[in-house]
Amino acid sequence: MLLDGGGEGRFELRHIGGDRFLLTFAPRRYVLSFFRGTDGNRRVRVEIAGERTREYAAVPGAGASPPPASNYAGVYYSPELDVEWTVAARGDNLAVIRTRYGQEPLSPLVPNVFQMNAGFFTIEFAAPVNGSSASFEVTTERVRHLRFVRRAARGE
Repeated sequence: MLLDGGGEGRFELRHIGGDRFLLTFAPRRYVLSFFRGTDGNRRVRVEIAGERTREYAAVPGAGASPPPASNYAGVYYSPELDVEWTVAARGDNLAVIRTRYGQEPLSPLVPNVFQMNAGFFTIEFAAPVNGSSASFEVTTERVRHLRFVRRAARGE
């Protein structure tokens, strides 16, 4: 069995009994147990040597098709960075255009959440609420919830 590590590649999981699998290529011992919670949803328990055990639930809607790419297209502004990023629809796909870095494709993860720059950026779009503008938040290893607000829609 292979574990998809996003931009980090795929990693082999070795079955060690029951619902338990060992991540074979890791600096510490990682054991993953897959099961259904009392609510019937899929879950995974992650045991990492030297850390507390964590459990995660399957993301609702994972594998569902995202809304049309044109829904996200537009010019977005971050007041914190005083910078604009353009989100462009390229057929059924999206790309972010940044002045210093050019165009970078977005890969869908779950509805409204995309990965950019080989998995180093996660972008989560939010629809307008109570008259607000559409927006997205960028999360990286060092940045959490950096907000961009759509200034103008653009159907590219």
